[in-house]
Amino acid sequence: DDSGGTPLALTPTGAFLNLVLAAASPYASVSDLLALLKHPLASCGLSTAACRTQAREAELRARRMEDEKFVGLRKLLQPLTQEWRHPLPLARRLSAHIAVAEDVSASDAESGKDRLWRGENGEAAAAWLDEWQSGAGGLPDLAGGDYAALFGSLAGTQILRSQHTTHPRLSILGPLEARLLSADLIILGGMNEASWPPDAGFDPWMSRPMRKDFGLPAPEFRIGLSAHDFAQLASAGEVMLTRSARANGSPTVPSRFLLQIDAVLRAAGLSETKDALEPAEPWRAWAQALDEPAQPPAPCPRPRPCPPVAARPTSLSVTEIGTWLRNPYAIYAKHILKLTKLEELDAELDAADRGTMIHAALEKFATLYPNDPPPDAEQKLLAIGRAIFAQDHGDPRVQAFWWARFTGIATWFIDQTRQRRAAGIMQIQAEAKGRTTLGAFTLRGRADRIDRLADGSLALIDYKTGTTPSKANVESGIEPQLPLLALIAERGGFAGLDAASIGTLEYWQLKGGRGDDKIIDIVEDIPALIKAAETGVLNLASAFAQPAQAYEVAPRARFTPKYDDYAHLARSAEWGREGEEE
Repeated sequence: DDSGGTPLALTPTGAFLNLVLAAASPYASVSDLLALLKHPLASCGLSTAACRTQAREAELRARRMEDEKFVGLRKLLQPLTQEWRHPLPLARRLSAHIAVAEDVSASDAESGKDRLWRGENGEAAAAWLDEWQSGAGGLPDLAGGDYAALFGSLAGTQILRSQHTTHPRLSILGPLEARLLSADLIILGGMNEASWPPDAGFDPWMSRPMRKDFGLPAPEFRIGLSAHDFAQLASAGEVMLTRSARANGSPTVPSRFLLQIDAVLRAAGLSETKDALEPAEPWRAWAQALDEPAQPPAPCPRPRPCPPVAARPTSLSVTEIGTWLRNPYAIYAKHILKLTKLEELDAELDAADRGTMIHAALEKFATLYPNDPPPDAEQKLLAIGRAIFAQDHGDPRVQAFWWARFTGIATWFIDQTRQRRAAGIMQIQAEAKGRTTLGAFTLRGRADRIDRLADGSLALIDYKTGTTPSKANVESGIEPQLPLLALIAERGGFAGLDAASIGTLEYWQLKGGRGDDKIIDIVEDIPALIKAAETGVLNLASAFAQPAQAYEVAPRARFTPKYDDYAHLARSAEWGREGEEE
């Protein structure tokens, strides 16, 4: 029994009431709605099992970026949601809160009242709400957000104590209660500094002289009281003193009381060991022996799956060819096991989202104005970008950093477009899709932009808002995306575009900073590069057409991908530690 009790907010009933308010807010996230649906007290008029099944299905749809509306749950929450922004009397807020919570808790077999207020926690919560409602007239009208904050704060301070004994021989007590009772064995746990004694803290409002003038005890009063409690409890017939050597991964400092006892025992000649408080019995060794394995654990071997040849992919995109080279296991997991990463719920925007927004804006501009840009081209591009960036739902980073960068990109992009038109270079396709066959293997790809040079050859352009591949990696074939797109174009694989020679391969670095935006043409011998890329794909396809060829995890350590969605599936963190010293 923990004599300290449990805050109402941490009981099942209190947590459920808080989750109802979080989900009823007009600003509720998908995580808020799912947290409520997954709570054991939520049934929404269904059986508990059916409600939990629907919650899992809704989460999968949300993680697959499908449009999940939570229609049934939002309908039950509507009485709270529709009046969220309007100031209302506290009594009315409480009544609506309780009614909605009961509706969400109701199942197909029991009413919400029976399920929500059942048991010790439910009865205590109901009594507390009745008491609160009887005194609600003294507070001003509250909007939904203010009421939710008030309810959460008060629920965190309302302590519920169990009326029933949960263990016949063990009690968890505070120091004050413990010294008022007697026990056969006393365990003083957590004997670390800041627990024994508790941290005196820092008072930002009252200095020591002010506390003295007001008749308040000095901060060290708690230290003296803690020392008194320790002396009383440590004088019992049988005592165990325990502490954790680490807390939250960091080393801890032993309590000053332990250090003082240790020093006194050694000074009095009562201990010859370095640690005067070392137990007479090997308690720690006995505890560790309980979990000691029969033999040293062996890490799982490095995975080397060899699926049947018929199950292996015969068509990949140009970006996946790079993955195939760096980490074949990712191709195995994605195309043979058919596993794809689920998105995080309410994930924050990251650099990938920024790149997607910029690509979408440039693609739409190129589609609307494929030939000569209009006189106000920069304003047109900014208007397109503003509409796309508005989909961030008010993320402050977009306006503070990303939008400022995009304005710089827009200025540079329009300037480059006009210069290329003046030089006789015409854009002919944007976000162009193409494919070609190499024996029994099909290569697919999408080019950010394809231009026609003045001599009739083609320029393939890849927009890069992140890191641009190095010349060495492109020429060695580790970064084959652009050369393979050139191979598709050279073979006439893009719809509406005849086969043509490739004049240049360009990366457009789009950073938005002063001097950061530039065109990088890092390839000199394009025909040789295209031929090498073609040979590389044919060799890969031929190698993995052999039944004995395994889909290994990052076979070349120096080319291990920076991001790997399947590292957990391959258990890389386990077998990757082989050979490391303890």
